[in-house]
Amino acid sequence: MYSIITGKGKKKSVTGNSIAIKSTGPGRPKGKKNKPGHNAGGNRKNARYVQQIGDQSSLSDFIFPGGGDADDNDGSGHGGGGSGDGGGGGGGGGGGNDDGDGTNSDAGDNESNKLEKERLAQINAEKDLKRYADSFRNGSTDMTINHDLDEEDEEDSGNSDTTKRNRRACQPAVGSPIKQYLDSIHQKVQQPLRGTTLSTPFNSIDIKKTSWISPPMNPVGMGFAGTADPSEFYVSNAFVFLWDPLLQYPEHMPSKVICPICKTYDTKCDGNWNFRPYHWWDKTVYVYHRHHLCNSASCGAKWPTIRPDFLATIPTLVAEQFPFISPTERGPGIYAPMLSMMKELFPSGVMIGKFASVINVLLRANFAQMHVTYLDALYHWLYNQPSALVDCRIPATFSPFQDEHGYCGFELKEGLLKNALRCNMMAREPYMQASAQTANDSGLSTDDSHKQAKHCHVNVGNTKVRPFTTTYTAISLSGQPCVSLFKFTKSTAELRDVIPNYCQVRRHVGASDLLRIEGDNGAHDHQLFFSAAPSLLRDVYPRREHTDLPWFEVLPEVDFTYITTRDALSRYTLGILDHVQSVIAKYGTCRISIDTEFRDNDLHVIAIEAEGWRPAALVHPYSWETTFEPNMKKLLESENVLIIGCNIGVDLLILFTHVYSLH
Repeated sequence: MYSIITGKGKKKSVTGNSIAIKSTGPGRPKGKKNKPGHNAGGNRKNARYVQQIGDQSSLSDFIFPGGGDADDNDGSGHGGGGSGDGGGGGGGGGGGNDDGDGTNSDAGDNESNKLEKERLAQINAEKDLKRYADSFRNGSTDMTINHDLDEEDEEDSGNSDTTKRNRRACQPAVGSPIKQYLDSIHQKVQQPLRGTTLSTPFNSIDIKKTSWISPPMNPVGMGFAGTADPSEFYVSNAFVFLWDPLLQYPEHMPSKVICPICKTYDTKCDGNWNFRPYHWWDKTVYVYHRHHLCNSASCGAKWPTIRPDFLATIPTLVAEQFPFISPTERGPGIYAPMLSMMKELFPSGVMIGKFASVINVLLRANFAQMHVTYLDALYHWLYNQPSALVDCRIPATFSPFQDEHGYCGFELKEGLLKNALRCNMMAREPYMQASAQTANDSGLSTDDSHKQAKHCHVNVGNTKVRPFTTTYTAISLSGQPCVSLFKFTKSTAELRDVIPNYCQVRRHVGASDLLRIEGDNGAHDHQLFFSAAPSLLRDVYPRREHTDLPWFEVLPEVDFTYITTRDALSRYTLGILDHVQSVIAKYGTCRISIDTEFRDNDLHVIAIEAEGWRPAALVHPYSWETTFEPNMKKLLESENVLIIGCNIGVDLLILFTHVYSLH
């Protein structure tokens, strides 16, 4: 479409025959001469001479769309304005046998002005199109790639001049369509407040009864008039939210608000109203609000009604009616439910950067869809609009995404999300602390996670260091978080003070007794919970197998023998072999307990103790690779030997993987 707009119109070929004889179209019929009072073949603006426009491949079709425009005097010598003997619009042009009323001369001047207007519009359209293409990274109307165009900096570089150049504009510029629309909203809201009304009640807005204002028109349904301009499309993306707690909620608000700085009621409205843009999914909401100031000489603070510290001073019922978060003194804000969605996606691995990317895709998709809609409406206007209603056939180019004079879009930055999340969590901290009374119930599910810790860094010089290894979380049976903290390591030693203190908090808030504990690693934190919450052992009895075998206990005072070589383990195995065979002969089964200590792929210790045999063996298989002692291997593989232990599945897996070769 824009290749058509920026295409150069081809000059019409002019020959002697085409000047002398015109076979088709308006003007003198073929082979005829003008007679006195004759209209030179008919009215040039008559509908029967208007050509139907089909496929147009150049700008000339836009400039000369119909029969009435095809013979305009463009300075090329074909088609006079009609002040001479040839009448109006004949092939021969000039001559002076007109009525003398100046009608044809005025028409020629109008057509010349129209052509000049379209010529200037074409030049502006080409400039706007180039600016639109350059707004994209490496975007250009040329075939070469522009490697010097960089994305705007997200963080301030420290240089004030550079910061000002890199800072994006999120407010519409003065004179832009969105700015004019917002100014009209301001006037309509202020009219009832000043005690005056406009000519019609539809031109005023009562802020006491209104919160949301949607765009006033559908540009697709409105269509274009004499010129095609995307201003209405820009405005259709701008929503307005009116916010003044004193006017909108007088029954719940005091007569004067509290100063968020000095906490006094000596305040008043300073009369200033303003708009602040906020991210609202794929659209923009402009919040209309006013400012207050403190009359105290020692304070003198000024603040808008959208500032978080001010919202914290008004009644909660009223503050919850403001669905946005303003993390900074200036700049854009964000719709609060968007943060709630982001927090819900954190456990799924969708972090701040990914969430910002998704919202930016929605913003760009909405921009692209609106641009395509404008082009579709433009196509209809170019090919179906009656020629008499068109002032200029050169349409205005759609603005770039971040053009403050046009679309006025702005992307969601990670820094904005981080600041907004920080403000949201600080505001919700009292609620979260109070919710501890209702979050705790009779059960807990605990686990360690490495996902969140990977995104926490500390800058040490020019290097980012991750100080934490994991996060420890405990949630109740109802799914509410009860404990959540970062840990430097996965060691249980970091929980020796946390778990007893948590159980003490449970007792202080009146929570029910802890009766159930779940986790994927029973040896991790369960012992600490058993010690801090004795209610876990209430009505709990050790499981005993239905067997005639004697009760087998591993006593803490048992002596151990340290084994570091295969020969020593072979002698230990031969020493207990007769005892194992005697136990099997008496009970039919001999139990041997096994425990392993390992880290990653490095196996440190194997503890082996046969039923009724002292001392036990602590085997250190250093440099054994995958060759285990054959006699012990044969003993452990005996049919009547039962391998037991705590978390025996993991111990056997480690043993088979790293030491216990089956070859």
